[in-house]
Amino acid sequence: MSASEFHLEFDSHTPLREGGTHGHNRWHPDIPPVAKVAPGTTVVFRTREGSDGQIGRDAGVAEFMKADTDVIHTLTGPFFVEGAEPGDLLRVEVVDIASDDHGITLIWPGSGFGMLPDDDFEHTILHWDISGGHARSEALPGVTIPGAPFLGVMGVAPSHERLARTSTREARLAAEGFGVIMPSPTSAFPAGGAPAAEGLRTAPPREIGGNMDIKQLQAGSVVTFPVDVPGALFSAGDCHFAQGDGEATGTAIEITATVKLRFGVVKRDDAP
Repeated sequence: MSASEFHLEFDSHTPLREGGTHGHNRWHPDIPPVAKVAPGTTVVFRTREGSDGQIGRDAGVAEFMKADTDVIHTLTGPFFVEGAEPGDLLRVEVVDIASDDHGITLIWPGSGFGMLPDDDFEHTILHWDISGGHARSEALPGVTIPGAPFLGVMGVAPSHERLARTSTREARLAAEGFGVIMPSPTSAFPAGGAPAAEGLRTAPPREIGGNMDIKQLQAGSVVTFPVDVPGALFSAGDCHFAQGDGEATGTAIEITATVKLRFGVVKRDDAP
């Protein structure tokens, strides 16, 4: 495949839990790639809503209170980047993120998500209409939020060795009371086998990436990831239309989007 633009075609409106394809929600080296691309290729793909469509355009408080959090986050990928070998760096340039016309924000007390005190809020859902680069909600008349879209989750697959080290480290942290989400086959995609049983969750972020929620990673940004496995096996999702300095309520303005990324490989001998 020559350096060009590659479009990953699939039905992004079908959730993974209803048979959707080209996605996953765990990090594991044995998840097969959805496509192989050459360095220099601009890849164009769709993202799903982070809860795999459980909280849609018509959702109210009841729907999101019933949402299965083990599904979060649904990612598109992984992409196999030709020539990327362990010890290299994968260079990912964010070319463009085009938001769909709808977004949601949740206040989710009792979930442990976000930085605001749980006992000061009620379960709340805001729906946003997005157009002209801004978001507006009927629930907040007079409020207009300028868009600054970015991917909340980007990362590459861990090697089996890193997977084992990370699992041991996080089991210890969980036992000490830290908020680490441990591997679980419940609502894992792909379902069954080692990826479901052993796969790392998208949070917390790690050396290989994950749920970073760095709002500065907008179009024009470049991020590099250490390559652990042949092809790097890059995936991304959890798009946000706008976010402050972190997700105070546990969410930003969550969206689905069309994403353009350009991949490059920095060989081990050329790395700074």
